[in-house]
Amino acid sequence: MEERRFRWRQVRPTMGPRGELAGEIMRRLTSLGTLALVFLFVTRSSAAPLATGSTLFPAPAEPDPAGGVVVNTLTTPFNVPGFFQGSLTAKVISGDPSNPFGGLTFTYQVTNAPASPNAIARMTVNHYAGFNVDASYQIPLTGTPPALIDRTTADTIGSSFSAIGQGVLFPGQTSALLVYQTNATAFAAATASIIDSGAINVATLGPVVPEPASLGICGFVASIAMARRRR
Repeated sequence: MEERRFRWRQVRPTMGPRGELAGEIMRRLTSLGTLALVFLFVTRSSAAPLATGSTLFPAPAEPDPAGGVVVNTLTTPFNVPGFFQGSLTAKVISGDPSNPFGGLTFTYQVTNAPASPNAIARMTVNHYAGFNVDASYQIPLTGTPPALIDRTTADTIGSSFSAIGQGVLFPGQTSALLVYQTNATAFAAATASIIDSGAINVATLGPVVPEPASLGICGFVASIAMARRRR
């Protein structure tokens, strides 16, 4: 044991003033690098942009929406005999201060009825082509979170429940609140798909590009507002 200590002391380089300065610089750079990584992680965790062809895994959790006004709600029951039954509730929120794009926020929540023979593994919704989307599920958690959220095409966003996460939606369970924040300024009827061994299309709500007539009305109102300000 003494021999090992002696050898360590013999081969260990002696730190002069320059060596100590270099060591101090390296320690400071390491600390700054660590802080940069932490800052990057925190920054990314506060937003979850979902580009076409991308997957958010694990699905991000955010305390969104943080407010705003619910301008429409639609609850649609579904039933695939022999497979599953339940309901899908969609809400459209305007003025959500946590929306990074400043547009409408869409939330979805899937419920698998206690009488369902099987679980539910996935929910997709369309009408998202041409829109920016920040996707997450809401915390504090009030249901089963998705394992991942993906955007297989520009139009379709899906949330998958699987054994990778906390599991599929078993009979009697409700999903976490799925939150899709967009830059859309209008909404319309859309189609969702509830999927497991079977599948069914369900009426829901999604973003839409305003019709030219609506844009004309908005422009007319804006021009009146500008004229009043000038006066």
